[in-house]
Amino acid sequence: MTRTSPPSAGWLAAGLVALVWLTAASLAASPWAGLASEAGEGGLVAIEVRSDDGAFSARGLWPESEQPVSQWNVRYQVGSVTKVFTALLLALAVVEERVGLDDPIGPHLKGWVDELRDPRLADITFAQLAAHTSGLPRLPGNFMPADPVQPYRDYTVDDLAAFLRQARLAEEEPSGEYRYSNLGYGLLGHLLERIYGESLASLLRMKVFVPLRMSESGLGFPSAGPEALAPGMAGPQPAALWEFDALAGAGAAYSTVADLGRFAAVCLDPASAPGYLGPAIVSMFQPLTAFETDEVGLAWHRSPFPGGHGWWHNGATGGHSSILALFHGERRAVVALAGNSALAGNLLAVAGGVHPVPGSRDRDSEAPTLSEGQLSDYAGLYGLSADVRFDVRVNEGRLEVRYGAQDFFEVVPAGEDFFQYQVVDAAVEFVRNDAGEVTALVLHQGEARLEAPRTTEAALQRTIRDPITLEAGILRGYVGMYEMEEEFNLRVASDDEGLIIQATGQPPLRALAYEPDRFFLVEVDAEVHFSRDRSGTVTGLTLHQLGREFSAQRIVE
Repeated sequence: MTRTSPPSAGWLAAGLVALVWLTAASLAASPWAGLASEAGEGGLVAIEVRSDDGAFSARGLWPESEQPVSQWNVRYQVGSVTKVFTALLLALAVVEERVGLDDPIGPHLKGWVDELRDPRLADITFAQLAAHTSGLPRLPGNFMPADPVQPYRDYTVDDLAAFLRQARLAEEEPSGEYRYSNLGYGLLGHLLERIYGESLASLLRMKVFVPLRMSESGLGFPSAGPEALAPGMAGPQPAALWEFDALAGAGAAYSTVADLGRFAAVCLDPASAPGYLGPAIVSMFQPLTAFETDEVGLAWHRSPFPGGHGWWHNGATGGHSSILALFHGERRAVVALAGNSALAGNLLAVAGGVHPVPGSRDRDSEAPTLSEGQLSDYAGLYGLSADVRFDVRVNEGRLEVRYGAQDFFEVVPAGEDFFQYQVVDAAVEFVRNDAGEVTALVLHQGEARLEAPRTTEAALQRTIRDPITLEAGILRGYVGMYEMEEEFNLRVASDDEGLIIQATGQPPLRALAYEPDRFFLVEVDAEVHFSRDRSGTVTGLTLHQLGREFSAQRIVE
């Protein structure tokens, strides 16, 4: 089943943040220096670890050094690299015969979540949670942060239980297909707490960090608080460091490159690990599933890189980003931590040698050379709304693209109707109709894909609505949870002014009525239309956004 999640202004802004701030400052002889120039106050630290017949050495990639320097001990949040440690705890539980990878999670839900709307949830196995093949969504449908600056802080174990009671898998799931899930790892972390009868923080400390001499690593914050970590940035702006509760297993760890270097060393040579850690680490690199050109083990992803295959995981929180990459064939690993959340994808690219840092790449000598006349075919306006728009122009023989109110950036030919940005790891592709006319632009950035049709200024102008006042009793009739799909819900609340509508993982937005059952969002160019049954009870809604419609049914919480 193909699912299309509703786009949102919040998601789009986050997906394109790199286009705002990555500029020519990235130009540098060293790709690490280029990234460091963009990291901001929190800085960037990168090391390479090498193994030679069981002896390990490390050198600084940034700052460049042959010996350890003070920056190696600066603490950063590692984001989703936490999943590697959560998966290692699972591997240890298997070695200790506390649980099996193919065991269903159902028995471990008893006493916590006893009733399931979809009984298939109980059949999900621990291996499926660890390899992202459980069919669970990326985030739970009731994940609706009170504070968008701290999205994970107020999501509790009770919230997780409430989601599991009401959740339902798509018809064909669990199908064994890869589907990355922060929810799955948050659930895995809590199930390990239930199996061991200890907190996840305590388990990681006792079973992983202390045995591996990772003295500057932990879950949550150090005892001195967030001030003991490097300051965080999101692009050019200061950013808060995230706090976690129930989903800690997905992203709450902090560490240093020195500690992660020690961990990378034992991953390159598991026989050097103490106790049960050796066999547990070996088991993490057994592929459990595959997608496209990648394989997935216990948390680790295996991908082809220019020098061969490597196992890796990266991560990002509100203000930090990380990469841990292992190249067993070369007996080496690369570890990098940065005080900027916008660098996660670029850290992976540079660590893997996929390409130089964005901003430093030259034109590909094999790429097509286009005349101004050919480039002019692409010039014009593409968009979905007044805010979600791309202006494309030809400037002195170069094709340049501007998103929203940002600057114009050059894109260079990289294939037929395909162009790459020079300042960020992103590309634009132009779509033609049967007559050969350019009709749409597609932005490719990270996992995001956004298609915008060719349009005009007049077509992009937002319709102006005049709000009306509805009685409090009528507004209360809309209040409730509406399920669009298992990973995307809308929660509707009311107050004296109108409605407050919050989508999964996004901040609440003000909605005002312009007709009975018809509301427009104040901050976003979108409308919500409610539907009723024959008795007059509100039973569903339709979200109208970016020229598309998305229906949701009201559910009983």
